[in-house]
Amino acid sequence: MEQETWTNRDIIARVEASFTPLKLNAGRDGRLVAALGIRSFPTTVVFTPEGEIITGAPGFMPPNRLSGLLRSALRPAATLQPLPPTE
Repeated sequence: MEQETWTNRDIIARVEASFTPLKLNAGRDGRLVAALGIRSFPTTVVFTPEGEIITGAPGFMPPNRLSGLLRSALRPAATLQPLPPTE
């Protein structure tokens, strides 16, 4: 995702306009990764400013899929889907 998705100009613009990105490292940030229930990498999670999970998805996301996830995160809470469970 670092090479294909996070370097995409549209993704960069969308994130800079509405989000604060945070990249976790499983080795360095293991306690936080465990507390969030992240079981695989990459996993993208979107939070409210208060730290509540809005939405997210495990696995690689090409720019068009991440763009859709970010758009959905900006919708009213009633329309959001919960983070799918990881196996």
